[in-house]
Amino acid sequence: MSLSEYAPLLARESEGLDAEQLVDLIYGARWKRFFWIKQVKSEILALCKLVEQRKPRFVLEIGTANGGSLFLFSKLAHPEATIISIDLPGGAFGGGYPAYKEAFYRSFAGKKQKMILFRADSHDPETLQQAQRGFKWQSVRFFVYRW
Repeated sequence: MSLSEYAPLLARESEGLDAEQLVDLIYGARWKRFFWIKQVKSEILALCKLVEQRKPRFVLEIGTANGGSLFLFSKLAHPEATIISIDLPGGAFGGGYPAYKEAFYRSFAGKKQKMILFRADSHDPETLQQAQRGFKWQSVRFFVYRW
């Protein structure tokens, strides 16, 4: 079974879950192998509770790596959110994700959400200009910097 064939199963299992249940889901044995979560569970849960409360309409994640936080943010953001992921292929801090994962990551978006994936350098001005166009010049109101 290919990675993208798991997407409908993940969508069904995650439907209607709150932040804590979603975090438990991806840290569980069944899905952990797909996401290879590196964040401390209590820290990502605290962040997810903020996202759940604020329901941002625009999410920009720099450093998607294995997609765990991208999945969580897409499920907790506003149902009509625009979600942008920027990740550097072959990058030093997680290695970036390969092109074959793109369909799987796109499947995280809800029916009315817009998922934009950039496999590019976030330091490149052109990448940032493309991301800004995705937000239609809206300001980013929720920013998380992870090192």
